[in-house]
Amino acid sequence: MEQNVLLSLSHVSKRFKTELALKDINMTLRQGEILGFLGPSGAGKTTITNRTATADLRGGQAPGHGLRQHRRVHL
Repeated sequence: MEQNVLLSLSHVSKRFKTELALKDINMTLRQGEILGFLGPSGAGKTTITNRTATADLRGGQAPGHGLRQHRRVHL
């Protein structure tokens, strides 16, 4: 049985002036999964977390199956 998708990001990118911080990020988080970001300083860990938490506010796609914003992304 396939687990429910809690968060799905598709083709997420972020640029700070001339610096490309995220390029074409795709990920899916399903119920029961634990997600962590590992990488060196400047790798984009905080940027992807911030983009994920604010996806709906900026017109992105972050389906939450009717859950409120603060329940969709539980970090």
